[in-house]
Amino acid sequence: MKENADKSLDDLARKVMGTSNLERTSFDFTQQVMSHIQSLNTSKAFVYQPLISKRVWAILGVLLVFVFGYVWKSSSEGMMEPSHNLTVDYNIIERVSALFTQFQVSYITIYAVLLFCGMLYIQIPLLKAYRHKQDTKS
Repeated sequence: MKENADKSLDDLARKVMGTSNLERTSFDFTQQVMSHIQSLNTSKAFVYQPLISKRVWAILGVLLVFVFGYVWKSSSEGMMEPSHNLTVDYNIIERVSALFTQFQVSYITIYAVLLFCGMLYIQIPLLKAYRHKQDTKS
């Protein structure tokens, strides 16, 4: 019975395939496909645009010149008047060192920082090699 079913299905498939027309491509099908592929490959080139434009750099330069000019002018005028003299406190180094003498770090924190630095020292070359391998593939 199974052979009968297979035979009838085979006959039906032969009749359907025999009556259907085969589709044929146009004469210049390959040429049309290749022209579409070539048109897809010719895309516009990436145009580099800086993050800070030339206009902004010019404005920053002009502002910098004005600030330096103002400081220079005010310092030259201040030399005539003793009230504008600046006093420099040289004891700042002693105060900063005093802050660090009171600062205490636990051993766990030191070990954690050392472990983090060691892992970072190991990971950087591995990631660099991986990135280099990815760049050479493409």
